[in-house]
Amino acid sequence: MPALFLAFMLLWPPAGDALRFELNFDRSGARAGLSEGKPEPIQVFGTVSLRDGLQGKALFCGDGGASLRFASAGNLNFDKPGSLSFWFFPLDWDADHRYRCFFFGTESSQGYFGIQQANDPKDRKPYDRDLQLMILYSKTLASTVVALPPFGKNALGRWHLIAANWDAGSVALSLDGQDFSVWQLKGRLDRTAIPSEHFSVGSSQHWNYLLDEFRIYSRKLTAQEVQDIYQQGLQKVAKKGSTLSR
Repeated sequence: MPALFLAFMLLWPPAGDALRFELNFDRSGARAGLSEGKPEPIQVFGTVSLRDGLQGKALFCGDGGASLRFASAGNLNFDKPGSLSFWFFPLDWDADHRYRCFFFGTESSQGYFGIQQANDPKDRKPYDRDLQLMILYSKTLASTVVALPPFGKNALGRWHLIAANWDAGSVALSLDGQDFSVWQLKGRLDRTAIPSEHFSVGSSQHWNYLLDEFRIYSRKLTAQEVQDIYQQGLQKVAKKGSTLSR
């Protein structure tokens, strides 16, 4: 494959036609490189520190790291089917913490939608806890916690891709390019069910990890697109020549 064509393919993301928000840290730091709403974070928790990522830079999250809060308007819309995806790299997940590992969430006093490594069992490390998508506290939608199995200690030392789909009646999760697992909801998922004006990416406490290429899409990703995103990420790591350089 010609080098110029390969470079273009690594830069252009699968499902790029549906991108409405992209945060990749390579050119703009904590500012979204692509955004249909406000690109700057409206609040930063902790300290922004950039490390080597998939191809350029990634956000350091956890103790001493940062969580970034962005405005939902124009960027995240539950009134229509959509998706999000992001990469993470676990760091020091054999440390002595007992808490959840938070990746993404949007919340208000009337509803929460988030993705995390489970808070329990507390005697297990995050790699031996479920990956959860949680819907809580909504006035119109039944609380729901769905989960994928743990990826295990043998999967440390590498990048992982999480993707989530939603529409009015269902949510879905995928880990590392695998087919989506789909769950039906009791009630309707929309902005009335989750009336938050902001969403948060990353964490400024507890378990350490790197976050890269956080994206929100204006439609649901297909299974093939998720596999393409995963394969593109692996190619970026291979092109860089190592799995991680701190």
